[in-house]
Amino acid sequence: AVPRPATSASVGVMALRAADIVVPTEIWRAWRAWWLGDAIGALVVAPLILGWALLDARDLVSRMKEGLVLLATLAVVSAIVFFAGTPARGVSFLQAYLVFPLLIWSAVRFTLRGTATAVLLTCVVAVIGTARGSGPFVQAGLHESLFSVQSFMGIVAVSFLILASAVAERERAMAVASRALLVAAEANRAKSDFLASMSHELRTPLNAIAGYAQLLGMNVHGPLGPAQREALARIEANQRHLASLVDDVLSFTGVGAGRLSVRPRGLQAGEA
Repeated sequence: AVPRPATSASVGVMALRAADIVVPTEIWRAWRAWWLGDAIGALVVAPLILGWALLDARDLVSRMKEGLVLLATLAVVSAIVFFAGTPARGVSFLQAYLVFPLLIWSAVRFTLRGTATAVLLTCVVAVIGTARGSGPFVQAGLHESLFSVQSFMGIVAVSFLILASAVAERERAMAVASRALLVAAEANRAKSDFLASMSHELRTPLNAIAGYAQLLGMNVHGPLGPAQREALARIEANQRHLASLVDDVLSFTGVGAGRLSVRPRGLQAGEA
């Protein structure tokens, strides 16, 4: 927003000077007005085009009433600010601040598209009012008036477009976080389903091991010697331990799915 307007202003002013339209003492003022005009035009028009080019029709319909109320209110307040005559000295900029709450509204609720539209509307009314000789930026000379209203337009465009971009970035970050949360929740459900399925599948062979161990202990397949009974006791102990682990996994998946709740309790005497 700096080199191109500067180039355009330099070429234009040089052409005006060559044609004797601008006197040497007015070159700086002419260049400044030209540069500010081009720079502010880029700041105001480019975001407006980009914002409406990426329009989502569903978003437009959902906020159309609020947007129309905002634009109507902003038009009325801008007309009051810039067409109500020239205010007393020291009150000029205070009067111009009346449009700021509405521009903040546009930045927070309508992000870049709405803010660019509101800024353009405010700038158009400000330029027309100043050109008619009314409003807070009317000065003794034309160049001073033009510089004042252009400075106001630049401050408004930069400030509220930055605010709108920050709000839009926050909304995008929240949307990304919401999608990540949904993906994480889906992955957690898949994990819980897998653990529950695996635990149920493990119960079948564990029950078979427990059943055959019980049959061996009852001497169904013949008497067992001391060494065989010791080995059988180890099999049964490990089977019970593995069954306990499976139960713990099922309890864990139940808590994660919300089917079970965990309540803390104090230690009873002798449990420490």
